[in-house]
Amino acid sequence: GRIAAVRHRANKAHRQAPPPSNAKPHTTRQAYFGDIRAQAMDTEIFYGEELAPGARISGPAIVEEPTSTLVVYPNTAVTVTANGHYLVELSSSKDISL
Repeated sequence: GRIAAVRHRANKAHRQAPPPSNAKPHTTRQAYFGDIRAQAMDTEIFYGEELAPGARISGPAIVEEPTSTLVVYPNTAVTVTANGHYLVELSSSKDISL
């Protein structure tokens, strides 16, 4: 049999996250966030397939995916990673006030 040698050279630019994008909400709805606030809040709704890597969304927000929904509570945020995953950033404060 034959042995073929394969050489692959990684480019460092592929490992860097793309610059942040400006995420635009698809719509806004009223939503409740349990004990955080007793009244409904204006909540931005995003479609996950429209979010580019680097997009950062501050709560309150909802990200709708075909098979799941991500709730971004007030005083938290979510960033779309270079691989298309969601990285949730929690508030460092124990007291969430609005």
